Amino acid sequence: MKLVKAVIYGFGKWVDHPLDFTAASPLVIYGENESGKSTIQQFLLFMLFGLPPKQRAFYRPKNSGRMGGRLTIDIPGTGVVTIERLDEARNGKAVCHGPEGEEYPEEWLEDRLHGMTLKTYQSIYSFSALDLNGLSGMKENDFGEVLFGIGLTGSQNLYTVEKRLEQQMAALFKPYGKKPSINEQLNTLDGITGDLRRFKEREGSYLAKKEEKHQEEEKISRLKSEIEQLKEQLSNTALQQQALPMVKKYRTYTEQLKGFPSLDIFPEKGRERLEKLKEKLLPLQSEQALLEDNMRKYRVRMEELKGKLKEESVYERADQVLRHKEGYLNALREQERISAAVEKKKTQLDAEVQRLHVGLSVEELSSLEFPFHLEKTWSQTKMDAEQLRLEEERIKQEYQELKQQRNYLLNQAWEAEEGTLSESEYQELTEKLSGYKEKEMLLRLQSGAEYLSENWRQQKAKQEQRSNLLLTVSFTIAALLAVIGALFGQSALFWMIPILLLAGIGQKMYSKSHIASMDHFFTEEAEQSATLDLSEEERREAEQAVTLHEQRSSELTAVKEQLKTVDIQFIKLDEKRRGIEEKRRRVDALISEQHESYPFLEQVEIAYWPEFYHYIKKLLDIHSDYRLLQQEKGRLDQSLDENGRPAMAFCEDQNLGPSSLDPLQAFRLVEELMEHRQQIIREINQYEKLAEDNRRGVEETRRKAGVYQEEIEELLNAAEVGSEEAYYRKARQVEEKRKLEEEAKRLKDQLHTTFPDEMWKRMLTDMPEEQALENTARKGKETLRDLEEELNRSRQHLADMKAAISAVESSEGYSNTLHRLGMEKEKLDGLAHQWSVLKTAKEMLEKTKKTYRDKYLHQVMETASHYFSIITGKHYVYVYPPMGDTPFQAEARDGVRYKAEELSQGTINQLYISLRLAIGDIMSDKHSLPFIIDDAFVHFDTIRTKRILDILGQQNQQVILFTCREEVRDHASFTIRIHG
Repeated sequence: MKLVKAVIYGFGKWVDHPLDFTAASPLVIYGENESGKSTIQQFLLFMLFGLPPKQRAFYRPKNSGRMGGRLTIDIPGTGVVTIERLDEARNGKAVCHGPEGEEYPEEWLEDRLHGMTLKTYQSIYSFSALDLNGLSGMKENDFGEVLFGIGLTGSQNLYTVEKRLEQQMAALFKPYGKKPSINEQLNTLDGITGDLRRFKEREGSYLAKKEEKHQEEEKISRLKSEIEQLKEQLSNTALQQQALPMVKKYRTYTEQLKGFPSLDIFPEKGRERLEKLKEKLLPLQSEQALLEDNMRKYRVRMEELKGKLKEESVYERADQVLRHKEGYLNALREQERISAAVEKKKTQLDAEVQRLHVGLSVEELSSLEFPFHLEKTWSQTKMDAEQLRLEEERIKQEYQELKQQRNYLLNQAWEAEEGTLSESEYQELTEKLSGYKEKEMLLRLQSGAEYLSENWRQQKAKQEQRSNLLLTVSFTIAALLAVIGALFGQSALFWMIPILLLAGIGQKMYSKSHIASMDHFFTEEAEQSATLDLSEEERREAEQAVTLHEQRSSELTAVKEQLKTVDIQFIKLDEKRRGIEEKRRRVDALISEQHESYPFLEQVEIAYWPEFYHYIKKLLDIHSDYRLLQQEKGRLDQSLDENGRPAMAFCEDQNLGPSSLDPLQAFRLVEELMEHRQQIIREINQYEKLAEDNRRGVEETRRKAGVYQEEIEELLNAAEVGSEEAYYRKARQVEEKRKLEEEAKRLKDQLHTTFPDEMWKRMLTDMPEEQALENTARKGKETLRDLEEELNRSRQHLADMKAAISAVESSEGYSNTLHRLGMEKEKLDGLAHQWSVLKTAKEMLEKTKKTYRDKYLHQVMETASHYFSIITGKHYVYVYPPMGDTPFQAEARDGVRYKAEELSQGTINQLYISLRLAIGDIMSDKHSLPFIIDDAFVHFDTIRTKRILDILGQQNQQVILFTCREEVRDHASFTIRIHG
């Protein structure tokens, strides 16, 4: 199971906060102290397992009325499921929404979690730095408890039962106690026995009856033994009756599975992949149809608009008519009455135009047109330009940060290279150390020639066997690479073949040469003394140099990997930059368009365009007043007749108005005609542009839809079917087979857990009849009833015998004491029986715990040793579990073992984390839940921090790491940064 995303409606300090967990594992969530990391961790646990009302009240947000959230998870075999929990709804219980939108209750989620509880999850998959303490002093029994408590779901109930058994046993009996019931009863019997000895007569008049009483007691004991054996047989029969339906169902499932054909060729998650492709294809097809319909509408509209235009000669004549308008207006002016007003307006216009300083003249104002949408266009252009500027600055800043990071990594790489040896120096030192070890071994072997020769023959055989095995493995791998490369067209694999062959042959030749030299040593120079060519100081210096070289080489590799990540970020940044450049081109085109329409805007900053619009609008109003004054001033009769007649004649010819039009109305109608023409032309141009954009959109949607269609065809071909119907039919068969396999495995696990393996496996091969089991049980019960009746008769006879013996007792005190002794003995027998039952139950529980520990101990320690070896750079090669009072031990590569308390705190923590990861791996067969780790690397150095992050990145399960350490954040492949 993997977490996909989450939305926190309200939880602690977080309100309406989204989270994305889709990044590669480990996902690091970084934040300073008190930034809310622990609250997010508690929120995830709340969404999966819920919280009691008191704890929910603790996390209720201060500034929101809702407490809860939504968590999306991907469950294998089920799909993507969304969990929603609200404190005020359903008493905090979850409601789940399936892949198809179906709704399920919380019990459905618990079933998908396989009974996992919050406490069990925290003991296996969640730990922090506080959980790392206490490992050094852990003993064998303590570790057994850890394995049993962590690994077995529901172990808390078993632990409670064990403690209750111990308390009940202690209440019944203690070896040196006085208050427990059995101890008190024994003291009472001792007192009664003392009284009885005083009353007992020496004469044996009732010895015969006592002998008969003894025989009856033996008979009762025999009957009890037979009854116990019969009860055990009836219990076994009852177990078989209980297991019979499950065994039958398991055999039915296995037989049904045999009837299914081989379905291995069906793609992984084939149904989901096909449905996702179809979901992506459907919007593209709808979009394509919409674009094509829009193109048809645009063409129809353009034809309608073209039909509204008159002939071009009419517009040319109208243009000629409008040229007379200014003369007509000049003729309307009355020079004497309004000359002062005209001069005043002229002065005001000149002053306002001069104040602008944009190269705009008063004459140009007459031809200036401000449509109604121009103000919105200029304001939008300003906002687009400002936003683009901010994005460019942000990209520039990110580029500088990446550049600094890359320079830092290059310096790190240079420093790492400075600390490394050349290949020849490294080879020389390793050969010297190897020769030193060989000669050191020879010096040790010279003390006993016979033992040395025998030991060399054994080593020689092993070395030859190992050399031959390595040669065979290298040739086998080379052949497999050649076959894989040829089948899948992976030409990159072929260059590895000669390397493998040369490596295998080279080690073979080296081994042969080494064996020959050693044989020569034993045959011809057995009596010569070997001398070390390196001093102890030189050997240590060489080992330190080799270790430093290997460490620097590892650091250099890590830095190169980080450089690759930075280069990828550079590529992504370039893509963002190209997108911004495209936006810049669009904004520049819009600005250029406005500059062409209004050249004076080139002198005005874009940031002032909205204010400039209002200023020009005001100036145009003043200019309009000025023109009206000029028209009134030039109102002359002759000019009226000369300039007004063409407009009126044009309107009469074109039927633009009534015959009673005055010249001003005629000019206005002619202007409206020309403006109407310009508006139609602009609309036609807009529709042509929209049609072209739609055409490109159709081509793009066709291309995208083709890609998804090809992927669908690939899925059909991979499944070897010819249609989607056959594909879905085959998917259903795969799901049915998987469900049968899961049911069969569930029944097998249930049988394995509930019944002895020998019993139900024998029943599987030799299935008993249900009627036969019932007959056996019925006969056993009848026999048991007969035995119990006989036992009751014997007990009654024994009681009669005791009464007869009591009658012949000479003393009434003796009789009372003897009767009291019998009652107290029966009471003691009852208490002893209770204690033996409790003792048997505790021993069975101890045996169960030991069996479970022995079953998983080896697997856990092998996996933990592997992780611990990787984290410590193979400085420690194996981890030994606690034995008796001896705690954990770690074996170094030189063979020396160290107790846990002898290790550093960081190494102890690394050992504990290795154990937790190992236990998680073992439990992943049943539970595949994400790891949640909270700052567990406090005592790790840089190298071991990177190693543990590499291990976490290779886990099959999702890993979410909360940390406040910048070092962990820098080494992580993906980090979510949160702020408090």
